[in-house]
Amino acid sequence: MEFVAGNVTSNIRELEGCLISLLARASLEGREVTLDLARDVLRVVVGDVRSPLNIENIQRCVCEYSTSRKI
Repeated sequence: MEFVAGNVTSNIRELEGCLISLLARASLEGREVTLDLARDVLRVVVGDVRSPLNIENIQRCVCEYSTSRKI
């Protein structure tokens, strides 16, 4: 919920819509609500969602880039 609230800051209707979309997708797919699922839903609803800038996310991003490129 904190992730969604932190990334949907335009108005309460958009926030409510994102939460409903998140719960609906989790229910339809038989999944638990996770941070990854929330990122996927928000990417569709509000566009690209950036991860907070911290050491863990920088390392993950570099590793993903490195593994996707044959260095």
